[in-house]
Amino acid sequence: MNISALVDPSIITAEDFNKIPLIANQARMLDKFLPDIVDLFRKHNVEAFYSPHLLHRHFDIQPQQVVVSYEIDADGGIHLALPRWPSELKEYPISAHLLYLNSDGKWQGYE
Repeated sequence: MNISALVDPSIITAEDFNKIPLIANQARMLDKFLPDIVDLFRKHNVEAFYSPHLLHRHFDIQPQQVVVSYEIDADGGIHLALPRWPSELKEYPISAHLLYLNSDGKWQGYE
């Protein structure tokens, strides 16, 4: 299968971003599904390539805003996600840092 058939290259809308569950509502889901995720990773032998990430957001964004992740330490180990207007980012290349499975069944960047 062509990977482009699996990925939506567009920037997520603020409306769709704001539908992502808040972290406070997601934390309890980890205990429920983590054993199944472990089994799935081992079944496909992908534990050296992928890591589970709990889909969540910490805040709402305004229409037309995007969430941008910044590395705030020299080693790149600490990231800070902030809402930004696209006009603030004209000089910077943007690429997806985190993906989610959107309502069309395609992977799409949300941060």
